[in-house]
Amino acid sequence: MRRIRLARRRLLLLDHSTLAVDYWLLSEDWAGRRWYGIALTDNQGGAVRLPRLSGNRWKVIWLIKKMARGYVTPLTAKDIVADYLSEEGAWT
Repeated sequence: MRRIRLARRRLLLLDHSTLAVDYWLLSEDWAGRRWYGIALTDNQGGAVRLPRLSGNRWKVIWLIKKMARGYVTPLTAKDIVADYLSEEGAWT
């Protein structure tokens, strides 16, 4: 599996600490096809991987950029992606 960092956002938390979140595009060959997914990591040990969301790289990149603009964290990423997929239907 390959990953490419597409964005990094810094969030100032209520305790005045900083949370740095990296947004990654995942790419892997699976079942004879190229699939793309999302990973988020932060500087406090938070991480989430959502592999094989779509075979369409541009849809996944668009979603990653939207998540970065909205300051989505690893803790909330699964819910955000699930909501988006339920609205858009299954990606292929």
